[in-house]
Amino acid sequence: MGRFEDIVWAEAVATNGGAAAIAANLNQFSGYTLTGTDQINAVRVKNLLLMRIMTSDETVNTAPLPGDLAIDTRREGDISLPFETNLSIPGVLDLSPGIKVPPNVGMNVLANQSGAGAEMHVIVCRIWNPEAKSDFVVATPPTDGVEMQINEMPTDANTAVTIDNFVDITGRLNAYTNGQVALPDDQRVQVWLKAIRTFVPADMGGIAVAMPGLNHVYIYPAASLGLTRIDFEAEFGGALFCTADAPILVAGVGNGAAAIPLILEMVVKRPGGV
Repeated sequence: MGRFEDIVWAEAVATNGGAAAIAANLNQFSGYTLTGTDQINAVRVKNLLLMRIMTSDETVNTAPLPGDLAIDTRREGDISLPFETNLSIPGVLDLSPGIKVPPNVGMNVLANQSGAGAEMHVIVCRIWNPEAKSDFVVATPPTDGVEMQINEMPTDANTAVTIDNFVDITGRLNAYTNGQVALPDDQRVQVWLKAIRTFVPADMGGIAVAMPGLNHVYIYPAASLGLTRIDFEAEFGGALFCTADAPILVAGVGNGAAAIPLILEMVVKRPGGV
């Protein structure tokens, strides 16, 4: 029992140096609620823990000033946000063993000052919920009767400050662009998603990863000037497992209209082996 849940703020207007709270993304799939457009309220669960903060900033400055995450009622004060240090590596702040998040408490974010003008940002907070059950299945891929595939595909086109349409990783909705044949709609075809490599074509953004039903979504900021590799095996101790008839879903968290390119590292097992 228990699962990680991601909440995200994203903005595409000037909030340089914490001048204003950045607009919370309206697609909060994990059950968190909004107050206005800036405050995200935690679920009504005891013993929530903030485990990680991840960021993507539009620009980098040699003398940046950090924004912060404010958790109402927190006596220790606000938490400074990490920076995207060189536009090729998203900012990551590991907070293990976790910071307590009271039930239904309000959370607000002020932006990093990472440049001289209007800045665009994505900030993701990963929270441990001890009472929820994960929709994701984590498993170690077998070594016999399987094949490794490196498949390239785009997300759907993005809309500013949203999580956009989810598409599956099989290549049936959005075709693989490297010539690989799409996986069939067949329960007997098993897939282990080991990692995703991606980058943001312009400004800032990231990707969202979900299971069918969209009741559990992981969100990852991505960099604009280098490939970000999201290694599920390193993070969760195994690959994300699904069958080809109920596949894992992916979407862009975007600023502009461009689709976000994905490189999927996956192990596939077909009936009768390779």
